[in-house]
Amino acid sequence: MWTRFVLPVLLTLFFLVPRVQPKQKENIMNPEEGIPPYLYGDTKWADSVLQTMSPEERIGQLFMVAAYSKPDSDPAQVEDLITKYFIGGVIFMQGEPSRQAIFTNVYQSISRVPLMIGQDAEWGLSMRVDSTIVFPREIMLGAIQDNNLIYEFGKEMARECKRIGVNVSFSPVVDINSNALNPVIGDRSFGEDKLNVSEKGIMYMRGLQDGGVLACAKHFPGHGDTDKDSHKTLPTVNASRARLDSVELYPFQKIIDAGVGSVMVAHLNIPSLDSNVNLPSTLSKKIVTGLLKINMGFKGLSFTDALNMKGVTDYYPAGEADVRALLAGNDILLFPGDVAGAVTKIKDAIQLGIITQQEIDARVRKILQVKFWLGLSDRQHIEIAGLYDDLNNGSALLLKQELCENAITVVQNKENLIPIRNLDGSSFASVAVGAAEQTPFQKMLSNYAGITHFQISKDATNKEFENLKNILLHYDTIFVAVHNMSRSPAANFGVTQNTRNFIKLLFTTRLKVVITVFGSPYALDYFDEADWVVEAYNEDAVTQQVAAQILFGGLSSKG
Repeated sequence: MWTRFVLPVLLTLFFLVPRVQPKQKENIMNPEEGIPPYLYGDTKWADSVLQTMSPEERIGQLFMVAAYSKPDSDPAQVEDLITKYFIGGVIFMQGEPSRQAIFTNVYQSISRVPLMIGQDAEWGLSMRVDSTIVFPREIMLGAIQDNNLIYEFGKEMARECKRIGVNVSFSPVVDINSNALNPVIGDRSFGEDKLNVSEKGIMYMRGLQDGGVLACAKHFPGHGDTDKDSHKTLPTVNASRARLDSVELYPFQKIIDAGVGSVMVAHLNIPSLDSNVNLPSTLSKKIVTGLLKINMGFKGLSFTDALNMKGVTDYYPAGEADVRALLAGNDILLFPGDVAGAVTKIKDAIQLGIITQQEIDARVRKILQVKFWLGLSDRQHIEIAGLYDDLNNGSALLLKQELCENAITVVQNKENLIPIRNLDGSSFASVAVGAAEQTPFQKMLSNYAGITHFQISKDATNKEFENLKNILLHYDTIFVAVHNMSRSPAANFGVTQNTRNFIKLLFTTRLKVVITVFGSPYALDYFDEADWVVEAYNEDAVTQQVAAQILFGGLSSKG
């Protein structure tokens, strides 16, 4: 009903609001090493638009504000920011696909200069919107040996982003997760190996940018070695400069050299890079300009991480933080806490000569070059019809299956028991710890052999686990699947002490115990005595089905 009455109005607005006249996007040269592709584009459109913009419009281009497309979301607030402050972009947070597309059409229709539309889509649109495919997270992708699949994943992410009107994906994460207790990166990272993180980050980035979506490497200069969450506080990284150069900065340098279009700067306190107390890296000129832009040669767009995060707001109020972020060398202010206050502070800084108009103009020109490269000079209305089918099409689902098949890892395999070949004379049982009913993993196992299935709560008592153990003694081979896990190191990744006690108890028997972990690989430490272990990374139904097939040889283990 809402769509029936509002869409005709939106279409009318789309064609009536005065806008910058579009020009056809021209072919661009292949980028050289270290140069983002949009810097090779024709600059006529960017130059002509810049000349028509007022000082207020130029300041507005520096902001990318948050928008939501949940059922109770009201687009009026963002519309107001577009019309009053001429903001340059929107980052969509939680919501629903068709509503997001409708809101995007509205926002683009009322903006004189086309908007950059961003989204956190590290493992796909499902990171923020419902009813879309949940692809594997980077920790699972990190186990894939064929990096061409990572490129294909990036290309598919670009297709889905463009279909919903998103042209900036805040991915890939190229943090090296060197701290297993990291509460905010963890499975968002490709892992602990700098070469693997770099190679996969580059392939993901190339897939996105070859698909016409701007990639953003994050979280510079490296959020992997922290035990604090910058959403909640300002983490301190005490690594030496030599360590940073050889580890944390390594993937960023590689992806910069490969031509990544943008970088997101994190809110981190790093004394070896800037000794100012409680100064987030986002607001440090030594880090943003000195390290990122001069020392590392980055020529693309630099985004701040969200300026409403406690890593900034605990020490710098809205408005002041925005000015400091610009002084540090950032180009785009993401998720500002107070646009009106920030605009006033920036105007004051220009008036006082703290920031020059030339510095503002240089940023705006680069932003407009990106918009031209993204094809935004030729505005396209997002078609709502068929959106869900397009975002969940067969080729995308097939890619998800292929990624899972290539990632699941046989970690321990004594005497090559896996895949199970000898079915004659064997008796099998499976236990789904943390499940209340038969799982997709158990159902798939039944396609290969006669298996008796059990489920038990991960919070069951030791006595309940012991009773189950006594029943299992009637079988030869037991498939123990650990479900209902957690991403949190503080929660032991969801593996309860009683679960660990139960599995150790099974190890004391004559049983062949095959463990499949449907969660974080960091939880493998709890099963280091096991002779047979499979790491499956998540408990998505597709993952469970693939893991079961690997155990019986229906698919080979490639991760």
